[in-house]
Amino acid sequence: MALETDLRADPHPEAAVRDRTWAWVLLMLVAVAVAARELHPMQISWLRNLLIVFGSLLIEAMPFVALGALVSAAIEVFVPAS
Repeated sequence: MALETDLRADPHPEAAVRDRTWAWVLLMLVAVAVAARELHPMQISWLRNLLIVFGSLLIEAMPFVALGALVSAAIEVFVPAS
């Protein structure tokens, strides 16, 4: 008894969905960048405030992210798995 297989079928259909998702994310990022460039964000007060708060939170969080990465790497290297 022979097993018939369809060679045209995609063996990993979730890979196509994942690729499509990344394409949509990239497209949305480009659209936001173009819109921000055209809208002149420094002339829109709420957008200017949003960018200032977002940027300041990002800058304040960076040392803690770096410290967490260093501690995590040290634990991974120096603590035995057992």
